Formats: sequence, C-alpha cells, structure tokens
Amino acid sequence: ESTEGNEKYHSFLILSREDSSMVTPLGVRLLEGVNQLQHIPMDSGLSNIVWCSVCDPYAVLLMADGSVILIEFIKSASGPKLTVSRPSLSQSSKVCACCTYKDMSGLFTTENSNLEEVSKVPSPKPEMTAPPRQEKDTQSSVSEEESLNVREVLLTGLGYKNRRATLVAVMDQDLLIYEAFSYPTVEGHLNLRFKKLQHNIQIREKKPKQEPKNDSETKPGLDPKVAMLRVFNDISSYSGVCMLQYIK
Repeated sequence: ESTEGNEKYHSFLILSREDSSMVTPLGVRLLEGVNQLQHIPMDSGLSNIVWCSVCDPYAVLLMADGSVILIEFIKSASGPKLTVSRPSLSQSSKVCACCTYKDMSGLFTTENSNLEEVSKVPSPKPEMTAPPRQEKDTQSSVSEEESLNVREVLLTGLGYKNRRATLVAVMDQDLLIYEAFSYPTVEGHLNLRFKKLQHNIQIREKKPKQEPKNDSETKPGLDPKVAMLRVFNDISSYSGVCMLQYIK
C-alpha cells in the first residue's frame, strides 16, 4: 500500500522510510499504522539482534552470536506477511558486519542462457555482500587478525542513477573504500572486481579508559551497534556517504 501523494513508500513500518524504522533486540513486528499484523519473537533460544539492514522487501538481521537471519516481506492474496530464513554461508566464521544492497549498475547479475529472459529488462534486485579482506602489508606492524576487525560495512550506489557501486568498510583504525568494476570471470559467477580507492581520511581516535563493569554489563553480544555510515542524496546537487562518529 502506498502513502498518499508518494508511491515510493508504503505504509508498512518495517519497510518504510529508513528514518522511521526501529530495531528491537527481541523480535520483529510488522505494523500497518498502529495495527500489528505479525510478530516474530527472537527471544526463545536465539541470540539478541544487534544490527538490522533493510532493503525493500528484505531485511537482514545480525545476531549477537554472529549468525544472520533473512526476513522477506511478501504480499499475497491472504494479506501481507514476513517469512524467516537463514542464508547458507560458505564460511564457518562468525559474521561481524553485513548490509543489503539494491543494485542499479547491472554488475551484480549473472548471464542467463535463455535468450527470452536475457532480452527482458532486468529489475534491480537487492544483493547481500560481505566485507572484503584487507590486503597484507609487510611493512605494517598491525597483525592480520587485528586488521580484519570490521565494525561496519556499506555497499551503495553513487553517481549517475546510482550506478557506481561503492563499498565502504569501517575498521578499528582505518576506513576502506572500494569501487566495483566489470571484470570477466568464470561462467555463473558475478563478473566484477573491487578496486581500492585512496583517500586521506583519518579515523584513529584515543580509546577512553575502561571502567570496571558489573556482570550484567559484561555479557557477550549486548554491546549496541550504532550506524556510522549514512547515505545522503541531492544536497546542493551532491550525493555521497557521510561518516558519523559517536562519543561514548
């Protein structure tokens, strides 16, 4: 359902405007106005939700134990509903950051042998991505394990019609920016590579002294995650990514 005067957004809160979506660590609720249509509890035998990324009609939940849950919004004849699934991840390591992305560049598509389907104009589909590994530097004193600690990752489209896919990753002591470009690869795989972009942005900051915490404050996985990367559009004809730093 669309809101009056603007068909770009609909009235369901979980998939509405980004600034009006709310994240709760104990479950997912689908609302239409003030009416609750569906409630999916996450507090029975599951870890708390620490991060949420929304790209209509999908929402990706990052759990405190490093697992990922995919929520899909479906409008059927019986009414709107949410479906829950767990994506099969190839790596056994825990996920520390994730995001959803709606591709407008055409890079995140695979070729289809069916000529009839190829001739059709493909509709943009949301894609999930994982942060790239930081290249090794033999002259750096930072170990590889420390350099791979990703705090936040964002894949977004910049430039004309949002067709320049840009990947931004916030590390503990660095900010990495990659740009996707077309590259011929094996059939059935995405024909793209990421090129690292150089910049002079410094995000290193002094760590405050750690104060002793009680048992309730030292439970693993309960540290809140606050988004630092925000996409802005058409501000004095400029679009880009803004990085916010929060002082605890």
